[in-house]
Amino acid sequence: SFVFLCGALVCALIIIVSQYRIIRGSENSSSAADQAVVPGQSIHMNKAQGGLENNPNDGYWLLRFPFGLYTGWIVAMVPFMLSTVLLSHNVDPVILVWVSVISVALLTGLSMGLLLRQENGLPSYTIPLMISYYFCGLRFELENPPDMILATYEETYLSLISSVTTIAAVMIL
Repeated sequence: SFVFLCGALVCALIIIVSQYRIIRGSENSSSAADQAVVPGQSIHMNKAQGGLENNPNDGYWLLRFPFGLYTGWIVAMVPFMLSTVLLSHNVDPVILVWVSVISVALLTGLSMGLLLRQENGLPSYTIPLMISYYFCGLRFELENPPDMILATYEETYLSLISSVTTIAAVMIL
C-alpha cells in the first residue's frame, strides 16, 4: 500500500514537471514553429494583422493555477496530518503545540519565499493564497473548538495557536 502510494506520487510528480517544462518552454520560445507544435497552447486570430497569435495566459490558467491550488492545499495539510498522527500516538499536548507553531512558521516562510521570488519576475500567488486560506480556517475553527480539541489542549495553547495563525495569515495576505 505504501509502495503503491509512493509510486503514484512519483508518477504524478513526473507528469506535473513534464507539463511545467512544456509550458515554460513554449513561453520562452521565440520561433513560431516551436509555438505551433507545443500542445496546450491556444491559437487565436489576430484581426489587426490578419495572422495567428499565441495566447500567453493559457499556460497559467490551464496548468499553473489549478496545480498551484492543489499544491497549496496539500502543503497546508501536511502539518495537519502530522499533528493527527502524533495525536493518535498519544504525544504530549505541549509537543503538539510546538509542532503546530513550527509548522505555521515554516508554511509562512514558504509563502513569503514564493511571494518574494524573482525567478523570471513571476512570484507565485496561488500556493500562499491556499496556505492563508488554511490559516484563516484554522483560526475560525479555534474560536469554537470541538470537544475533542478542548479535551486535548488547554485554553492558553488554543489561544496561542489562534494568535499565531492570525498573524501568519495577515502577513501572507
